[in-house]
Amino acid sequence: PNGKAGIGEHNSCRNPTGAREPWCYVRPTSDSPVIAAACGIPSCDATEPDSSDCYSSEDGGRSYRGTASQTADGVECQRWDEQTPHDHLNTPEANPDKGLEQNYCRNPSPDGAERFDQPWCYTTDPEQRWASCAVPECEGPTEGEECPEGQFKCQSTSQ
Repeated sequence: PNGKAGIGEHNSCRNPTGAREPWCYVRPTSDSPVIAAACGIPSCDATEPDSSDCYSSEDGGRSYRGTASQTADGVECQRWDEQTPHDHLNTPEANPDKGLEQNYCRNPSPDGAERFDQPWCYTTDPEQRWASCAVPECEGPTEGEECPEGQFKCQSTSQ
């Protein structure tokens, strides 16, 4: 550990040498004499759109964490922690990693559930159990906030 350029007594990804992307030291093995490896952190110019404004069609909106709370028809969404007017199993307690907060649109459906390919919610209309929400689909990677030259930012990935 040299304590210079952000490489202290830890093994975090850094880019003190101005390499193409951040890297970290790795322990060489008999199979691989490599002592440094790229970390795979995307650069700022490859960031994803803000997940609160739109949903990704790549995961069917499962990573959407915005605050939209109405269906595409303008019906208010039912709270995920309530069972009225519709009983359901998609509760915050049963699905703690799905972001089922308040009455926000989400897609807690399992991967591969073709019927649910975008954020949706149970509705407050007793005659309509659920509906897709008025959340636009993201158009693709966009430029996010500016990063200083040579710096990268971590991104969370969907579950």
